[in-house]
Parts: sequence; structure tokens; C-alpha cells
Amino acid sequence: MVERGEGRAVRASKLVVGKGGVSLLKQVEAATRDFDLLRSGDKILVAVSGGADSTCLLLALHGLSRRLGIRLHAFHLNHLLRGRAADRDEQQVAALCRRVGVPVTILQTDVLKFARRHRLSTEEAGRELRYRFLEQVARLTGCNRIATAHNANDNAETVLMNLARGSGLTGLSGIPVRRGRIVRPLIRVERSEIERFLAGHRVRFSHDLSNLRLEHRRNLVRHRLVPVMKRLNPQVVQAISRTSELLRAEDACLASQVAEKVRQVVRPIPGGWRLDTASLLKYNICLQRRVLKVLVPELSFDDVTVSLRVAAGRIGGRHELGNRTVVWKEREGLFLGRMPPRPGAARLAIRVPGRNRLPEFSVRMDIVTDKRKPALNRGDSEVFDLDEVRLPLSVRSRRPGDRFAPFGGRTRKLQDILVDDRIPRRERDHLPLLCDQQGILWAIGSRRAHRARVKETTRRFMTVRCVPIPARRSDA
Repeated sequence: MVERGEGRAVRASKLVVGKGGVSLLKQVEAATRDFDLLRSGDKILVAVSGGADSTCLLLALHGLSRRLGIRLHAFHLNHLLRGRAADRDEQQVAALCRRVGVPVTILQTDVLKFARRHRLSTEEAGRELRYRFLEQVARLTGCNRIATAHNANDNAETVLMNLARGSGLTGLSGIPVRRGRIVRPLIRVERSEIERFLAGHRVRFSHDLSNLRLEHRRNLVRHRLVPVMKRLNPQVVQAISRTSELLRAEDACLASQVAEKVRQVVRPIPGGWRLDTASLLKYNICLQRRVLKVLVPELSFDDVTVSLRVAAGRIGGRHELGNRTVVWKEREGLFLGRMPPRPGAARLAIRVPGRNRLPEFSVRMDIVTDKRKPALNRGDSEVFDLDEVRLPLSVRSRRPGDRFAPFGGRTRKLQDILVDDRIPRRERDHLPLLCDQQGILWAIGSRRAHRARVKETTRRFMTVRCVPIPARRSDA
């Protein structure tokens, strides 16, 4: 359901100037300036739940709209979780928007049904749907900013929860003041100031009783931990807010340095990344950790510690980090990425001629036969004397005891050839071997066999070209 309330606009001064109004507006205006949240000409989609924080946000931005040169559009999402109470919130938001002359879009969605379908908590489902609809409505209404009502208390609670969980600098920086088009103008305003502001202007707002339930971690921090900390420092919320602001700036500074370090020491390769270990280990430990976290954000503190230990260790050292992610010290550097499942032992039949897609090895094998000798200068192709190839062809992974004679050489163990060619150990089991009925013709990525080589007497040629199949993003 979409409802747009135009109504008769009430003068901003009647709603926001008075007891506490000027002070709160100054804080909001200062935040928009200090964090570069809003600019003249912006159109803002304001998320309004009907609670105290979002009601205050709408009124504050409305009161500053002329001064800042911005336009507003409100958005309300009815989660259909609280029955008549949710309907009253919807009606209250619509009435408020009519009162101040701000157009509003109101939608309804079944959060509980979405949560069950996707196996999420109702909190997670509600958050995901809110941001999804906010982005959609922003595009439809031409808004280039989305304002949410996170305040100083929300920020302090987030910092404390992250601290209790064990977090680095980013987590202790609290709620991002700006993320993409999402901005948080109330980030410096305490909840007590918000409530005084609304009481001073006799503006009604809704109360969500679920905010009192202590089984939710945030409510436990809000109603139990913060009051105890206020005994140590009555201004603890503002103190945490200042600390998070300092850490946020330092976090951003480090992030810019790490971006440069990543460009210097990281090279993307199939399945992951190769890191210049010698250069990486010269960096400060905090930069080392951050480089790894940039590449794989889900790495835990212990994962990062083990990975750096592998980087400083001997060649061949490795550790599995979970979800097929592995860190492996190789001659060329440190590999960090996903290990594909090992190909099965079965031979895969190959069409000659024809195009053969081999997802087990992440390659496509194109085979062409001709009576004329092809002109090749590509490293991804080999040419064989078709009359000396014992068809049919197949592709398989290596097996214990594999041997063959590489071009210009004697028969040797495949293992020794791969070691000489510096094929990383993690790649050896995934190397596709092109075989005919007599054995290995080409260890693709290493060497081809001396057998079935092209000679002056060759009359029929078989060209084999191997093309990598790009990995899906989820596999990288």
C-alpha cells in the first residue's frame, strides 16, 4: 500500500523551536556539516517507524530543510508483527507527515513469513527488508540520500556489544555515520534529548514494547549495562560517542593505507590471491591483519593469527580456515583463497574433434583436427600428430605412480616433473591430465609428452586448446 500525504504544511518554527529544539537542531546541523551527510539540493528519504527517534529525525530535518536546501520524502514499513499496534503506528506516521506537509510512502510486508522462509530471526528479517525497501523507494522517488534515526545511545550500545564480542577498530568505531547513500544525522544526539524535544512540542510517538525484553542483547545493554556505567560517568554515552568518533577517523585512515598495501602485495589468481610474503611481513602487524581481512572479511582473529604464522613459516605450510578457505605458503608467496573440491578418480571422455566443458577442472578443452599444420603462438595450446594418438581421449587427475616422458626428455615420475616446474602443491591434484590409451599426452599447466609430437612426416594434426572457465563470484 502506498500513501502520499501532502496536506497543509505547518511552519517549521512551531514544531522545532522551543525547549530543547534549538540545541537539538544545532547538533543535527553540525553533524551533517562535520560528516558531510547532506548538501543543498539533496532529496532525502527519511525512514520513519513512528517511534521517538525517527519522529524526531523527521521533524528535525523538516525544521532544517530550508536552511540546508533539502527536500524530504518519508517512508514507513509496517512489519505486520504487532497487529493493531502496528496499524496505529502506520496511521500515526501518515498523520504526522500530513501535518508537516512531507509526502510519505507506506508499505506492508510479512516479516515473520520472510524470516521463516529464509531461516532468520525476526530482527534480522526486519532489518533486511527495511533496507531493501528503503533502497527501492529511494530510487522510485528520486531520493539520493536515505536518513535513518540511529542516535548516540544506539551507537554506544553497538560499541559495547562489539567490545563484549571481541572486536577490532572497525567494530569499536560504532555505527557508520555514512554508508553509501545512507546517513545518520542523529548520531550525536542522546535519547534523553530526543524525548525532551518531543515532549516540549507535544508530539506523539509510538512505544514498541519489544524494546523492553531483556532476551535481546541490545536491550540487556540498554537497560542493565549502560545504567551501571552511568554511575561511573553520568556522561558515558557522550564519552563513548567521542571515542567512537576518534576511532572511526583512525579506522578510515588505516583503511586508506591498507588499500595501498593491498595493491602492492596482492595479486588475484584463480581461486583466490597470492601475496608477496616478504613484503607483507615487513608491515606493522595491524596492517598485516587488515590486508588479510580486506581479502576475506569473514576471517576471525584466530584465523588471521594462524594465517600470519603460516606466512612466516616454511614453504609448504598450510592451514584450512573453514568453508574451503585455505592459507598455503608456496615458493611464489602466500596463497589465500578457496580450494575447489578434488576431481573424482573417473576418466572424463573427450570428443575429438569438439568442444569439451570440464567444470571439474575449471577448463574448456577445444579440439580441432586438420590436414594442415596450424600456426600457433599461444601458450594455452598444443599440437599432436593425430596418427600417433591412441583414441579415445580422456581427462583425469593424477594418480600415485603416474609417469611419462615430457617433450625432449626421458620417462620420469609426474610428481618430480611437477616439482621441477614449480607447480604449487595445492594445484597438483587439480591439474587436468589429457590422456590417450597409452598414457599421459599433456599435463596441462606443466608439460606435454614427447610422444605424438609433430614431425615432418605428420599428415594429420590435432590441436588442443585449454580455456579457463571463469569462477563464479561465490567461489572466488
